[in-house]
Amino acid sequence: MKGKIIESYWNGAFENSALMNYISEKDERALENLVNIQIAEGEPDTVSLNFTFKPNPYFVKTTAVRRLRFAQGQVVCLEGEVMTPKAGNWLTHECKKVTNKGNGQTKNVQGKKIDSFFDIFLNLTAVDHPKELAKCADIMQELVSVVRDSLSYFLGLFELNESEEDLEDYEDEEEEEEENNKGKKQK
Repeated sequence: MKGKIIESYWNGAFENSALMNYISEKDERALENLVNIQIAEGEPDTVSLNFTFKPNPYFVKTTAVRRLRFAQGQVVCLEGEVMTPKAGNWLTHECKKVTNKGNGQTKNVQGKKIDSFFDIFLNLTAVDHPKELAKCADIMQELVSVVRDSLSYFLGLFELNESEEDLEDYEDEEEEEEENNKGKKQK
């Protein structure tokens, strides 16, 4: 990789995409360490992304390859290198402090599962985890779009699709404003 790294480049690109629906505040802090994402070409019926992080307090390793596999047009699994979290900095689970009654020492252990962008670093199959896999497939596919046009996303050149409900609310507000303006002109 050549050139200077723009700090929080990927956070900026993600912020202007649908990925923000999946990113928590804690995920954002971890993503500040993301240096690069590349689309790996090659295997048919597979979407592969290579992630590179700078050394950080969240992961032991700084690189990982994630592969989303399809069969007959359906997502069947998400696999690849798992990003091993550093103790106490789990992004996909709550952190609980547990005190050993025998010696009084406290240690951090994984608590209950929480939703996270970093779920894409878990290995999932359609048989065992269909809902989680569907969510991660959406994230991976959106990531591919953002990676392909990352500069445009970073610069905010893409508008997020508004839901139909938001659009209807906006249209209602416009109609009310037009009626108010007509009333003012008639006076």
